[in-house]
Amino acid sequence: MELRPIAHIRTDLPQKFGIPRNSFLAPHLQGRIVFEPEFALPQAVAGLEEFSHLWLLWEFENGVPGGTVADVAADSAGSGRARPGADASSGVGSSTAAGAGAGAEAAVGAAVDVSVGEPALTDKALLAKGVVVPALGAANILAAVSTPDAGVALNAAGTSEETATGRAATLVGEVVTVSSPAGATAPATIPDAAALELSNRSQPKWSPTVRPPRLGGSERKGVFATRSPFRPNPIGLTCVKLDRVELTADGPVIHVLAADLRDGTPIYDIKPYIPFADCHPEASGGWIEAAPWQELEVEMGDDLRARVPAGKSDGLVEVLRQDPRRAGSKHEPDRVYHLAYAGLDIAFSVDGLILRVLDVA
Repeated sequence: MELRPIAHIRTDLPQKFGIPRNSFLAPHLQGRIVFEPEFALPQAVAGLEEFSHLWLLWEFENGVPGGTVADVAADSAGSGRARPGADASSGVGSSTAAGAGAGAEAAVGAAVDVSVGEPALTDKALLAKGVVVPALGAANILAAVSTPDAGVALNAAGTSEETATGRAATLVGEVVTVSSPAGATAPATIPDAAALELSNRSQPKWSPTVRPPRLGGSERKGVFATRSPFRPNPIGLTCVKLDRVELTADGPVIHVLAADLRDGTPIYDIKPYIPFADCHPEASGGWIEAAPWQELEVEMGDDLRARVPAGKSDGLVEVLRQDPRRAGSKHEPDRVYHLAYAGLDIAFSVDGLILRVLDVA
């Protein structure tokens, strides 16, 4: 089965840092679901406005980690690289992660960040052979493959895209071959050892246990007893509130609230939330009920709040209240963190249970 995005969501959070750990923890966060051209049909959303909530099926992706001023600057520098189906009008910088539609950006001979939550996997042996192997996410994530004298973009489905060299790659079973135009003198096949290593490295890495942030990052639970993004298949499921359906010249745009998704996240399906089938008041929350999340008190002066675009400040405060820092962070009251939000750099510090916004730029 091959999955392809039907849309991408635009949000005010272009980095992993600050994304709520679940939907509705920041109920005023705004999002816009922009369809791919093939699916941008008014008929496809007819009747959707009759529902109050929606289910989104999407893909976990790694982006700029965030938390430092350098991360915000790096994200801003990439703001012109919007994903397919998305526009740059929101002013929110797109991540430099290799994700849906980012094959043109997957630099041959350079490591890229990928969806399964692990950094790109490279080693000296592969680099010596001219092969760079990122972990493989969903079918639309491109792996950058290079031979010493030419570059190839190879996607997970086994098809290929020719690079400027005019060469193309094809995945057959577990062997990667690189074909050359007539008359070319470059080798036609990646060395067997490299091909085998590529095959091994192409499998998403996962662990049967993870350390949930709610438990301070120190206690392990089974991956299937959590909502961790580090999973065999990087698939996310989120319930959001439907704000409105906008019909534009380029197709319908679905406006939602309370999404816990990074800007540019690929959306694979949208379904209506049906209360009689989806709501279970008697359900138990397992180990989560015994580990309530400690929210922070946010202090933000009126002068700083005035710098946040209209309609965005409530969502910002809700994000900060959830404590964007890594689980188990040390008590460092003098440390300054930086959150990329709605095209702004939000500088803040945390002392105990008090989060103070220091600057909005």
